[in-house]
Amino acid sequence: MKKNYPQPFVERGGNFINLLMVEDNAEDQKIIGEALLTSPAEIAVNTVNSAEKGLQLIEKHHFDIILLNYSLPKMDGLEFLDLMNKRGYNIPTIMITGHGNEQVAVQAMKMGIYDYVIKCGDYSTKLNIIIQRALERHDLRIQQEELRERTNYINKRLQQEKRKLENIISAIGAGLAIINKNYRIVWLNRTMGEWFKYIQQLEGIACYKLFKGTSKACDQCMMRKTFEDGVIQRSKHSINNELGVRKHYQLTTTPLIDINGNITQVLCLIQDISHQVGMQLRLIQAGKLAAIGELASGLAHQLNNPLVGILNYVQLLQRKNDLKDSNRELLDIVERGARQCKDIVKNLLNFSRPHHFNFEALDLRELLDNTLLLVENSIKVKDIEIIKK
Repeated sequence: MKKNYPQPFVERGGNFINLLMVEDNAEDQKIIGEALLTSPAEIAVNTVNSAEKGLQLIEKHHFDIILLNYSLPKMDGLEFLDLMNKRGYNIPTIMITGHGNEQVAVQAMKMGIYDYVIKCGDYSTKLNIIIQRALERHDLRIQQEELRERTNYINKRLQQEKRKLENIISAIGAGLAIINKNYRIVWLNRTMGEWFKYIQQLEGIACYKLFKGTSKACDQCMMRKTFEDGVIQRSKHSINNELGVRKHYQLTTTPLIDINGNITQVLCLIQDISHQVGMQLRLIQAGKLAAIGELASGLAHQLNNPLVGILNYVQLLQRKNDLKDSNRELLDIVERGARQCKDIVKNLLNFSRPHHFNFEALDLRELLDNTLLLVENSIKVKDIEIIKK
């Protein structure tokens, strides 16, 4: 984690470097200071003789690099590094020690130092190169960190846009699938997965097997036509789902073209039109019922006239005084049959006419008697006896 620093001693830019030396040995301070004078860059050296003073300076000022002696009074170099890391200072640090210690070197490297220098021989003459190399590595690390942050931000945004696109694709209420040249599904949206969840593996399944239940491509394959001509195709297919319910789908194929202008895949839009098909069937049925109503109306008018004539003649015959009882009984049967037919014709006319409902009180017994009258003949044929109570 980077920390914001106060105003630096020297603004780093061009050949200016602001350096903090944490060194308690005066002789080593002099040797290192003289060596840094030979640097091609202008280095502002700020020297302290303890880790505590070094931390105090870091709190107040900005430094481009730190030369840190391992052996310090009260607090050694590793403890200094630990405090720097905990406080979030991201300053390239070079550790200098009078006694080489591999364990210390490994631990310091793990804590983030850029180099480990042993005070022996002409070590001071190499410091300028070591410092320059550390600064270059530090700049590279910062660039890499910024690149990682930008990459993470871009990836996060891409994931957000991907989820947003997936939600939009699923919200349209239609299935989407991408088909390759082998007629295999290589991608599908959630809606498709929900529709065909009874199929264990949808990705990789052939489209003709999914929609036609066949083992080979259709003779009039819409996918093939889209791959060959790049023309949008539409067709309807019907299949049974896992519950045995007949489902109807409309398929629309659109070519997907690569940067070279070649059709590599086909996007298939699948719309569930089962409701529309059901509505069409109901409209057709309603049309049939309307036709039956018109036919019933015509038949009722044609039957009504002869029935009225039959009833009139029966009533005339019944008025004769010399009529035998047996004949009168027969006429009564004919009259009842004619009246039943007339009631049936009346009900047919009522069925064929537009209904205007008026709510009123009625006698349920009369309603049941009229209803039974309509079905009386069909009931007798089936040897069913109705007992009214």
